[in-house]
Amino acid sequence: MNFDPNLAWNNDAMATVVHESTHAVVDAVRIGRPISYGDNEVAAYVAETLFKINKGIQFNKTGPVASPLFALTSSVVGSGTNNPPFNIDQKKGFSLRVAILAVYKQMAASQGKSVPATVMPLGIP
Repeated sequence: MNFDPNLAWNNDAMATVVHESTHAVVDAVRIGRPISYGDNEVAAYVAETLFKINKGIQFNKTGPVASPLFALTSSVVGSGTNNPPFNIDQKKGFSLRVAILAVYKQMAASQGKSVPATVMPLGIP
């Protein structure tokens, strides 16, 4: 794997690093305890979006994932606290999980693939 050190100064690249780092943290702290793919993606998208909001980076607010993502992250930002842990509205988190998985299923279908049933469980055990 080659890494371009100049890429890290690009806002989108930094946001991607936050997204992927969130996956790494989730994997590291949940060793031996499974987490659904949807919940893992919700955590990563929320972290990425909060990073963008806090850095003042413009981001897409349209599309099937954007609306539930913005609703969830806005509720975190609007909570008035800057100190983690943040409380995540479970209904908004569920809506975001459903939207993410629907997009991934659609992308897979467009490539003649399917999303395995093991990817679809809801919730963190």
